[in-house]
Amino acid sequence: MYSIQMYNLEEIHRGKGIGRAALRKLLHENYKRAIFQPGPNIQMTIIRSQHQQLYTVVVNKKIVHAFSAHRFLLDDKINSLP
Repeated sequence: MYSIQMYNLEEIHRGKGIGRAALRKLLHENYKRAIFQPGPNIQMTIIRSQHQQLYTVVVNKKIVHAFSAHRFLLDDKINSLP
């Protein structure tokens, strides 16, 4: 997940496993705040299929968090090591 804010205040948000409707509700400030404190949760309704039977599931997901399994975050919460 990442967010980019351009000079003209245009924002680009990307997130894996989160619907587009949920990403539209996020602001760049949510990503910045998630570095130092837990991010917000969002409730999504998803259509799933199991054994050729369709059903809907309500999923509660944490949409922004500072955890990365590929990098080690240092104590200042900004710099990281590979």
